[in-house]
Amino acid sequence: MPRYNGGLFNPDLHPFLVDYYVGDGHLAQAINVLARREVADGKKAYRWENVDYRTLGVRQIGSIYEGLLEYKPRRATRDLVAVRQGKTETWVPVAEKPKKVSNSRR
Repeated sequence: MPRYNGGLFNPDLHPFLVDYYVGDGHLAQAINVLARREVADGKKAYRWENVDYRTLGVRQIGSIYEGLLEYKPRRATRDLVAVRQGKTETWVPVAEKPKKVSNSRR
C-alpha cells in the first residue's frame, strides 16, 4: 500500500492555509467541542462530560475521518451564531438571531 502523498498541508494545493490563520484559541475551542459535551444536569444546570471514543471501531473512526475530509473550510464575512430548531442546526448572522431560541452557540 503506497503511503499518503503528504499533500495535506501543501500550500500549492491548499492556498486557503496560506491566506488564513486559525489561532490557538479557536483551535482549542474546536478540540474542546470534540472532546467534551454539555449535558443537562437538572432543569437549568449544565455540566461537561468527556466524550468516550473507546467504543468506536477502526472502521467507524475511519468513516468519521473521511467524512471530515469532505468539509471545505470557509471564512465568514460577519459574526454568525448557530441556531437549533428541533434537530436542525443552521448558522445565521448574529443580528438575525431569533429572540427565543432554546439552544444556540457562537
